[in-house]
Amino acid sequence: MSERNRNQKRRDKKGRILRNGESQRADGRYAFVYTDCFGKQKFLYSWKLESTDPLPAGRRPCQSLREKEKAISNL
Repeated sequence: MSERNRNQKRRDKKGRILRNGESQRADGRYAFVYTDCFGKQKFLYSWKLESTDPLPAGRRPCQSLREKEKAISNL
């Protein structure tokens, strides 16, 4: 991997920097990958990254991905 790619931060389609474990899927949905206490890989999904993001048209109201991450980390 070139040094330029290694130093670049991962970003979403709006240009915001994504944290470790976060990604954006091709359909625009955000995903967070974590490992539970039993060593199994788990996924969280949301249409919003931050609570202030607007929902895409036709989508049900949901919590933002970072709100869900915070709830998981508090367990």
